[in-house]
Amino acid sequence: MIISNSLNAQTVIAGWNLKAYGTNSNSIPGSLNATSKDPNIETPVLARGGGLTSSDVNYAYFSNVTSTSTLGNSSADAVTNGDFYTVTLKAANGLMNVTKINYQLYRSLNGPNSFRWAYSINGGTFTSVGASDVSYSSTESLGLVQTAIDLSGIVALQNVPSTSTVTFRLLGWGATTGTRRFGLGRNANASDDSFVLSFEGSLSNTLPVNLTSFTAKAQANAVQLNWQTASEQNNSHFEVLRSTDGTDFRVIGRRDGHGTTNQTNTYNFLDAKPLSGTNYYALKQYDLNGDNKQFDAISVKFSLSNNAFNAASTSSGIKVIVNSEVDESANISIFDISGKLLTSKQITLNKGVNETELANLDLAKNKLYLVKLKSANQSQTAKILK
Repeated sequence: MIISNSLNAQTVIAGWNLKAYGTNSNSIPGSLNATSKDPNIETPVLARGGGLTSSDVNYAYFSNVTSTSTLGNSSADAVTNGDFYTVTLKAANGLMNVTKINYQLYRSLNGPNSFRWAYSINGGTFTSVGASDVSYSSTESLGLVQTAIDLSGIVALQNVPSTSTVTFRLLGWGATTGTRRFGLGRNANASDDSFVLSFEGSLSNTLPVNLTSFTAKAQANAVQLNWQTASEQNNSHFEVLRSTDGTDFRVIGRRDGHGTTNQTNTYNFLDAKPLSGTNYYALKQYDLNGDNKQFDAISVKFSLSNNAFNAASTSSGIKVIVNSEVDESANISIFDISGKLLTSKQITLNKGVNETELANLDLAKNKLYLVKLKSANQSQTAKILK
């Protein structure tokens, strides 16, 4: 057990220094905001459970235990009676890591002598932390700094998104008959700059994906997109977005993320129907809790001017590929080499690359055929050897 009476936490995201509460043995009623906090965390609050009432002691957050001696001698009794303190921690944005609890206990002669910290996420079941229950029955004038509790190995307390609230609870039980009080503290005097309670960790205002590259390359009748991440935290998925002006984007695809990993991961997506001209592409990343971030867009110029209309033989007929500048109706016709119409089909073209197939055709092998496209804006012909 550490026998110091001051705390010197190094990476404090929330801390309480009670040197201001020392005039005429005044009590600190109600809840108490942290006296020091990381700028990326919402104001942390220290509060009493329903079984505690404020008690007058300088430089401490001190309380009377209101339950009778026969009902406060187990940890389960302490939960039932409300004989505990709570602290709420929540990231203002981004992610929060909580790695350590530093605390200093102060008690009266008949106050609780057993203690245990636990945590809860979003109001769920409390999970105990620390190697075991803490036994403390001394009555030092400034209280006693306890062994720090290491939280760095608890996955649930690392990379906590801003949509989640972590509540810590300090139970106290084992009080005997008489004046039964316990609390957090004390600071030695009005110039003592130490914390009587602090939580160490880190806050980040960025989303949990390290995107190292994002490229787009025109090829044949499509655009190939590739991107790579160096690490991911709670990554649900990516949306692939496309725009013609770099401002108005729409979703054209999705790729699932890898959750949490520190390994390099590579992703790809094929835009099989790019638009003629400059195409802008962007990625929108979603974490498991719905938070999202859109990365900067990239662009690629795409043109099918030399291959705006193509025809290819299939096992049952002919496949036609059309790159259209506009949305419109069109007619596709197939002729033999003498000009005789064999079949035709009315289709609807969307702006960009379109594919359609004329199937179940009775066409002779090793014969040449003409495939013609006719619309209000274009008239083109392609030859195909069946």
